[in-house]
Amino acid sequence: MRIVPRSLASIALVAILASIALVAPIPADALYGEASSAVIVLSGEKEFNARVVDADDEYWLVEFYAPWCGHCQKLAPEYDAAAKALSGHDATRKAKLGAVDCDEESNKALCASAGVKGFPTIKGYNKLAGSEDRETSESYDGSRDKDGIVNFVKGRLSGGGGGGGGGGGGGESKLAPKLTYDKAFPFLHGGDASIPKVILLTTGAGPAGKNTPGWFTSVAVKYKKGKKYDVMFAHNAEEEPAGISRNFKVSEFPAVVFARSDGAGGGRYKVLPAATLNTFMKVSDNIKTVVNFVDDAKARSLESISTSDDFAEMPKFPEPRKPRKQADVKYAALTEDNVDVDCFGGNAVICVIAVVDAPAGDDFNENAAMAEIAKKYRNDPLSFVWVDAESNADFIHPFGLTPEDTPRLVAVKSGKRNRFTIYDPEGALDVKGASDFLDKILGGDARFTGMQALPTFEPSYLKTTDEEDEEEAAEEEVEEVVEEGVGEEVEVVEEVEEEEE
Repeated sequence: MRIVPRSLASIALVAILASIALVAPIPADALYGEASSAVIVLSGEKEFNARVVDADDEYWLVEFYAPWCGHCQKLAPEYDAAAKALSGHDATRKAKLGAVDCDEESNKALCASAGVKGFPTIKGYNKLAGSEDRETSESYDGSRDKDGIVNFVKGRLSGGGGGGGGGGGGGESKLAPKLTYDKAFPFLHGGDASIPKVILLTTGAGPAGKNTPGWFTSVAVKYKKGKKYDVMFAHNAEEEPAGISRNFKVSEFPAVVFARSDGAGGGRYKVLPAATLNTFMKVSDNIKTVVNFVDDAKARSLESISTSDDFAEMPKFPEPRKPRKQADVKYAALTEDNVDVDCFGGNAVICVIAVVDAPAGDDFNENAAMAEIAKKYRNDPLSFVWVDAESNADFIHPFGLTPEDTPRLVAVKSGKRNRFTIYDPEGALDVKGASDFLDKILGGDARFTGMQALPTFEPSYLKTTDEEDEEEAAEEEVEEVVEEGVGEEVEVVEEVEEEEE
């Protein structure tokens, strides 16, 4: 029998125990079950509903986890530290951090109803989450560390804003305000266009996704010099249909865009992709990553990046409409009297023609919608008219339309280059669809087709109906017969006179 030295035996025992630990299942309460933990372990739907869903004076942040999940194990000490830091915060509106083990059989239905698809999933519950319906939760997508979680919850307790270094609960930030598609042009090109612009793009999923992360505000602070800014920041929480992210060709979130305007609606931009902004990073890591990105891009002039492969051409965004006092609403039937004034060659840059089925004059299905559209865009360089497709087949033919192609909107640019584009609603004409079509035109995003010459409008007194055409043809036949008969009689008379002589 071989005697193993005591020291070697101890080492062997440790190794064996370690190997057993690797294969043995982790107890359900291994992450938060200890008495020293400030995280409240929740079990079953009944307890969850009683303590979380029906809570009146508490804000609950709940982690749905699996004990074997590596990310969950990494998060556990940070989550527990956050729970301890918040345990005495605001006695009247308490903050509670809970945890649900989705591996437990009694919790599987609860995790499924909460929409858990991966681990860890963190959700907030209470009126402060932004809904009167307590069962409506918000997803926490911020940084997975103590400071990020604490700042997020404190923001919710103070009324939903939040800030500091948290990743998910920044709310509205003056340093990085929320940016919408219709405000993108003035943000990028308005004011001092020489100041670089930085936009954080997020998915906008749930109230938390719509809030400006605190770490992004911390980045913006670094570029504020008194009342002046070296760089201007904004946050866009993208929703469907995608707008700003689509134009910048961003499909993965979060992402950061650095943009330089040329002062004329153009410029160059560069994207810091989502892969470099891992949500499991500490706040300080995200701040450092974005600051380095902005500093590197900011150091380069517009001229130096104009030919750089690292930068792309600035996408087009619709310019803001400039309102005029008491602008007239112009919308009428197109006639030979107004075709050159209200449509081709007038003050309006673009003539919008509604091609409709209107045999009874202005009593057609699209009339109300067109009147509303004309009013909405009365301050834009657009004129609005309508034509009956059946009686103006020759007029709409150059646009590739027939009397059966109704309703349609035809936008025509006339001048040195005559061009047109068509909107087919594929059904009834609605204001929203038409507005999207016109917004693209005004924003420079629509594609136009060239045409040799503008169509001519035939005056009404020259137009004839099918019945009138048939009557006219019959009259012409009668006249021809009469003329032939008269000619023969004259010839006979002349022959008789010759014989008498």
